[in-house]
Amino acid sequence: MTEALSRLEKGVFIVILTVFLVGILFSVKDIRISTVRSSEKVVQDQIEEANTGPIDINNASKMALQLLDGIGPAKAEAIVKHREREGLFSSKEQITSVSGIGPATYERLRDRIMVSGSGTKRPEKALSPRIAINKAGKGQLEQLPSIGPVKAQRIVDYRDKKGVFEDYEAITEVNGIGEKTLETIRPLITLQE
Repeated sequence: MTEALSRLEKGVFIVILTVFLVGILFSVKDIRISTVRSSEKVVQDQIEEANTGPIDINNASKMALQLLDGIGPAKAEAIVKHREREGLFSSKEQITSVSGIGPATYERLRDRIMVSGSGTKRPEKALSPRIAINKAGKGQLEQLPSIGPVKAQRIVDYRDKKGVFEDYEAITEVNGIGEKTLETIRPLITLQE
């Protein structure tokens, strides 16, 4: 009888242990699912935020361009290279002059793109002489690729607050200007006043 009781106790213990482990598994699964859902929500919010208005094809980064329907990494790269080589787009329709973007793609994009500052910036190779970053006004700074009105104003504000840029790396201290932007504008600017 003691053996039967011992077996019964073992059986009860195993059942209790199994229920406990199953409960832990379900609670961990619920935690993991809620974490994944909250991560998906953050990504979805970022996509919706980017999709709230038209994308300016004259200033958009490759990543921003890829948010457009039918634009992948290769076409985004082609748009940026066309913009650098030929200058800013003067109209939305001009995007069809980019290799790989035809009328059908344009029709999908038409309501999702805009053109600002059309024709006001020149392509990099046409910028001459170099812009004196330590004395240039906002308008001159906006002529640089990757520098729009906001970044140009930040450069001016930075100079007003902290003085001239002593070296090129100091330019990356301006909010919104990182190594890539510096690499793009460095051949086009000078520190000399």
